Amino acid sequence: MTTASTVAFILDRTETIPTFCAVAFRNDNPAAIKWIDFWAVSPCGDAAADYARGRRYGDEAICHVHTTGQPAFIECVLLFMCMKLRERDAGELERGFVDRIKNDFPNAMDEVFIRLSRRPFKLLN
Repeated sequence: MTTASTVAFILDRTETIPTFCAVAFRNDNPAAIKWIDFWAVSPCGDAAADYARGRRYGDEAICHVHTTGQPAFIECVLLFMCMKLRERDAGELERGFVDRIKNDFPNAMDEVFIRLSRRPFKLLN
């Protein structure tokens, strides 16, 4: 499966969003999504537990993509992960996630870099 997608990520049912994401609604209205944090998790400090949790999140992400048919979701997660890693180093949580998705989405990281290269970096800060 590839991650190449020309279609925007569409969220039509918030109850299907994986547990590692956080959704903020406008005026507490579930029909009006204000923001989605696609990597709303932090490491617990136990390397083995973080790695296992990252792999479980990878399983959730893969299942979500297969259910929704939206491989762009993986790119959203990876972009948010990168944003969070500006504040800390990547750890076992992220390594577990990437190790889990890399076989199903081998080009996902490349697609993220391609997306980033299409934007002027000053606009991303």
